[in-house]
Amino acid sequence: MTTLAALVRDQATKRPAEPAVVCGDQVLSWADLDTQVAGVAGTLRRLGVARGDRVGILLYKSTRTVVAVHAVLRCGAAYVPLDASAPTSAVAAVVDDCGVEVVITDEPSSRHIATLAAQAPSLRAVLGADDDALGASGLVGAGWASDDVIDEGDGPQVDDLAYVMYTSGSTGRPKGIMHTHRSALAYATRAAALYGLGPDDRLGFLTPIHFDMSTFELFAGPVAGACTVVVPEPYLRLPASLSQLIADQAVTTLYGVPFLYTQLLDRGVLTERDLSAVRWVLYGGEPFPAARLAQWMRLLPECRVSNVYGPAEVNQCTFHHLDAPPATDAVVPIGRCWDGARGRVVDDDGHDCPPGEPGELVIAAPTMMIGYWNRPELTEQSIDVDSDGRRWYHTGDLATEVEPGVFEYVGRRDDQVKVRGHRLELGTVELILAAADGVSHAVAGVVTGAEGETELVAVYVGSAPADELTRWAAERLAPYAVPRRLERVDDLCQTATGKVDRRRVRHELMPELFTHPQEALAR
Repeated sequence: MTTLAALVRDQATKRPAEPAVVCGDQVLSWADLDTQVAGVAGTLRRLGVARGDRVGILLYKSTRTVVAVHAVLRCGAAYVPLDASAPTSAVAAVVDDCGVEVVITDEPSSRHIATLAAQAPSLRAVLGADDDALGASGLVGAGWASDDVIDEGDGPQVDDLAYVMYTSGSTGRPKGIMHTHRSALAYATRAAALYGLGPDDRLGFLTPIHFDMSTFELFAGPVAGACTVVVPEPYLRLPASLSQLIADQAVTTLYGVPFLYTQLLDRGVLTERDLSAVRWVLYGGEPFPAARLAQWMRLLPECRVSNVYGPAEVNQCTFHHLDAPPATDAVVPIGRCWDGARGRVVDDDGHDCPPGEPGELVIAAPTMMIGYWNRPELTEQSIDVDSDGRRWYHTGDLATEVEPGVFEYVGRRDDQVKVRGHRLELGTVELILAAADGVSHAVAGVVTGAEGETELVAVYVGSAPADELTRWAAERLAPYAVPRRLERVDDLCQTATGKVDRRRVRHELMPELFTHPQEALAR
């Protein structure tokens, strides 16, 4: 097996003049990309980066982002994606936890540097910062590229660490997910094969690099020789501009979160765009309301659509290809495990649940992480090893096996609540609400009522009147699972990766909205 470090170089040999990365008017051929990767890798070596080190990447998406990722890998180091839009304290926490000594940035992203240096003692050097930011930081600086020659004999091995991707998880404390070249390549090769990627494809790079979906464009693209079309962050906030970019760049494959796709449906003027080049739309990260998914599929009838499932700890592990638009109230399965992966639904004692009975989904796959950075106790809690030496990751997701080998997502274990003596899954309630006409998104939660009892409530985005939505839910849910109160809101806050921020909605908005409704709505 090769390593991620060889992907760009191999494509530069096979198709040097063909486009590798596009961002606006900037086009890098595979040969151009290989040259820039080598140059930045040379600069990193000059800064003392060696095999096994961790290098932070603090960049908004651009061609430089792709160059930076592959340059770090070519050095034999592991990249640590940093959220350039996050508060400096959050960036510093990741840098310090992972022992990052060198960060790659650029002028638009370097606002953090001076304060980052003070908050992250491990940081000693920065590549690409503007002079003002660097001067105030006291760190060693370097320009973007050099002519230094990389010693190929000191490159990465297949079981070396490739990247550490941080996620807050259910506790809110950041945890670093460690993937090797082996696990990342296992994902990239399977994804390229499953979705038929080839040199004629143009992949819309939608997600930031601190979101695990980004490994699709970063690694599956080069495996297949496909061109990556970088979508700068501002386009994600302007659906009409995003749809125009997708049309103008003849993007063939999209992989994003349902929230983004529904924004395109609502404000992307899709009927005015030529989207005939789009051949496959992948979605994941959260359920896609069936009514909106059906709307998307009717709009692009020649385009294939697939539900993609897999926590960042295992990359993708299941898939479901939709043959036709789903019924309005349908639950779309997360599907079956792909090549080399196995899934089981287990109860609290680790025993297999009967078909149709919900339990926790555990996954064994060659795409699995090796563990959490500097968190051996969390790794031990999350991964079991069976008598055959197979490692099983506890996803924390509740699922049912609806037919042999086919799984349906139910919700999160940490989204279980007890209402009026009954245990229910908030995800189930949300799916039912989001399936109603005139509802784009819904979040369910619990608040403490006037008498101190637990009360099920929900907020939603859409035009449906609350009383009609209550009747819809009552026809499809047990009485205790019907929200006692519903409130319509104009929008829902999002996480840094573009998903609905359910934790924030439940813990910040809902207590205000259902306790002090006028103040919350004004806010």
